[in-house]
Amino acid sequence: MSPKWSLTPVQIRNTDRRDVSMSQLSIIVLASFLLASFSSGISIRLDWKMVDEQEHQQIVLIYENSTSDEMCITRGEWPTETGKLSFAADSVALLVGAQRFPIRDFNTGTCIGDCRHHVLPGKTLVGKIPYNHFNLPKVLWNQDKKLDFRVHGYRCKDDP
Repeated sequence: MSPKWSLTPVQIRNTDRRDVSMSQLSIIVLASFLLASFSSGISIRLDWKMVDEQEHQQIVLIYENSTSDEMCITRGEWPTETGKLSFAADSVALLVGAQRFPIRDFNTGTCIGDCRHHVLPGKTLVGKIPYNHFNLPKVLWNQDKKLDFRVHGYRCKDDP
């Protein structure tokens, strides 16, 4: 016969008088979540370099795979050939001094087929984002810039 559970603010008690504290339950839930996450591949924050090409009014992103594994980056995590990022205004911005210029939102649509960039060990992935995607005023084009941008990838062999 399976036990019947009752929930109290402090603990969970079953009718068989075996107690499970909330902290024990939290640990069980966390462990289950972590096991599920690891089984579907591990997301890795990737380091990249930025080059400000003022003469071409664009930011160049360079990711070099320094690992011994082929790395995969989903297409939505990296600029398209025209420098677009899908719905990224909340997470990608150009910083000039104390001013922040979010990238314009864009819907890149649905990807059909292989929706990943594959970067072999020692190889480089380059992306370019024009200044106008940030609505950067022309008077700031020659100023120092930083890009608030985070990209994650994973080892292609861990592909779910």
